[in-house]
Amino acid sequence: MFSLLLQHCREQLLTLPPCWSSTLVSIARFNAHTEEAKALAVRLSQGTPEISLHWVTPTVIEAPEVISEEHSILPDLEADGALNTEDVIALDYLIDKAPLADQDGEPPGFTVPPQIIWRTPLELMFDPTPVPRESEIALIRTDSATRVLPEMEGFAHGFLEPEDITMLASPTSCINDVCLNSGISLLFSAIHTHTSIPNCYAVFTTYDLPHARYKNDPELWRAMKHTQFWTKDLWILPIHRPGHWVLCITDLSRCELRLFDSLAEESPWRKDVNVSMSPCLGALFLMSLKDITFFIGRLCGIAKSTLPDVQINLQDWQARPLVTVPVQTNNYDCGIWVLATVAATLRGFHVTSLTERDMPAFRAYLHICVLSLTSA
Repeated sequence: MFSLLLQHCREQLLTLPPCWSSTLVSIARFNAHTEEAKALAVRLSQGTPEISLHWVTPTVIEAPEVISEEHSILPDLEADGALNTEDVIALDYLIDKAPLADQDGEPPGFTVPPQIIWRTPLELMFDPTPVPRESEIALIRTDSATRVLPEMEGFAHGFLEPEDITMLASPTSCINDVCLNSGISLLFSAIHTHTSIPNCYAVFTTYDLPHARYKNDPELWRAMKHTQFWTKDLWILPIHRPGHWVLCITDLSRCELRLFDSLAEESPWRKDVNVSMSPCLGALFLMSLKDITFFIGRLCGIAKSTLPDVQINLQDWQARPLVTVPVQTNNYDCGIWVLATVAATLRGFHVTSLTERDMPAFRAYLHICVLSLTSA
């Protein structure tokens, strides 16, 4: 049975690379990974030849299916992280087939899905703040030892390992999720030190959007309640796409999604793709506007069912881009642009006035902020 399921999943996976390729990540890179995976599979199976399968057209009879609980087939991975080989095979297949979300229907809670209007908001406000001077930051240590991010309201404590710090320091490196999430926390702390930040921001991590696809309601509530999102007008949601970072600012008071992509690409937001999120494999899927509205709808629904006094309007929403002309021409600064836009948002603006020429200095500023933290 496993060989049949694996063969089917393999064929599905082989159709994905063309959907992921872009100007930043070529199809050749995905093909190389595919060939490496095939070679590894042959070695692990001790050269077992591929089974040739011939498919026939099945007769499908539709019948109502009763599912007692949306996520009941998924094991509690947080309780026990040890999985044997058969568990991983079965889990990957079940997650792919499980009804984790209604992908074809309306986003939960939205009477009408938000429509993309590909024009920037008329009242677009630019943050005039220049890159802070290095002399304004007091360095505790300048080595690249592990740094500790202190816990503060809305942010959990965390760590930046030496490899993360090195990645951030390199002028031509793409930053990873640790750098991005830590950078948002550092910016919040730095801006709050000099100015009073209104208590209207719920800051999410790069992991939260995929979580809405496979966590059940109690798990999602436990993971998100520290942000107190139901009391905040503005949600800051960083998003990972293959080889690229983007950002969505959710404005609940204006029923508006503000989308930031330093490459100013419209089509990825409109893509209607099925997202199959596997906790074992991680999030390697293109997140579209539909996934964002699903995330918002789920959180609002959970908040309303948990706290009866919560009232959130999910009618007549619009989505607008913050830039319609690319501001990035290289293939490594997208995460830095996202952090610059987050900084502008925390200061009460929509977008930054910084240009691509300012990105190396802004990256250096972030690096110094990291070095100013105490080491583990």
